[in-house]
Amino acid sequence: LQDLEGKSNTLHVASGTFSQNATRLRKEQEWQRCKTRLAIISVVVFLIWIMIFILIGDKMTFLIISAVLLAIILPLTWCGIRHWRQQEDQESFRDVDSI
Repeated sequence: LQDLEGKSNTLHVASGTFSQNATRLRKEQEWQRCKTRLAIISVVVFLIWIMIFILIGDKMTFLIISAVLLAIILPLTWCGIRHWRQQEDQESFRDVDSI
């Protein structure tokens, strides 16, 4: 009976470790997919920007507007990604506490 209890405890610890590792792996893969999507979207937006830049007449105004939009979008994107990562970290703490 004691041997069975020891094996049960060992199995419980192993399952907790497996669960933590699986959660960490899932989050790493999700972050990798997010980075891939961001890279693809960035390339597409840049190509569209290049096409518009070539076709537009007043290039200086277009560059100024582009710089302003970039100055607004980049910090917002950075804050959004940071918030998303913090949310993921908080969820992982809850997962660990539930074991």
